[in-house]
Amino acid sequence: MAVGKIWVFAEVAGGKPTPVALELLTKARSLAGTVEAVAFAPDAADAAGDLGAHGATTLYAGTDPLWGELLLGGPAADALATLIQEHQPDLVLFGMTYNSRDVAGRLAAKLGVPVIALSQLSRAVESRPDKKPQLSDLRESGNLEQDSDLVMFIYRDEYYNEDSERPGEADLLIAKHRNGAVGKVTLTFQKEYPKFMNYAGERYAQ
Repeated sequence: MAVGKIWVFAEVAGGKPTPVALELLTKARSLAGTVEAVAFAPDAADAAGDLGAHGATTLYAGTDPLWGELLLGGPAADALATLIQEHQPDLVLFGMTYNSRDVAGRLAAKLGVPVIALSQLSRAVESRPDKKPQLSDLRESGNLEQDSDLVMFIYRDEYYNEDSERPGEADLLIAKHRNGAVGKVTLTFQKEYPKFMNYAGERYAQ
């Protein structure tokens, strides 16, 4: 089921949206019926054409010259929180840049909502006999390992082993939990959808 409305926090430099912002817009189009962009920069309005070409139907632009002089984090989080409360998007996407992470973290604290970061793993996992992901596999993703309160990985043994004794199963690996225990939760994986769900024993093994 598609999300109703997604916002993309778009960083702008020299009147152009960054490649990360355009990539997020492309992904958002596959998830939502409406995709809109938010940008805070003196030349943010100049990016409207490129943002629109990548799927943004609306651009909320903060174009005050002071945006070129301020540290983005706090002021942008305050302005974005006001816009969110007024327009009620279902989801806001941020790129994994320093500024975007800073704004996302401050926004989450201000609104009392979680920040969920999705990250690719380094290729080191492919070269190990044990393919289960580890915290060290996140090291190419900035400070994710250090900044996160909770880090979870998904591992499916049958993905790597054709003769796996655990077909239809997946492990949710809790590798870091700042306020609780780490460990493993077994899930059922329905590959025909695909879908993860509460563990149902061997019911979906075939």
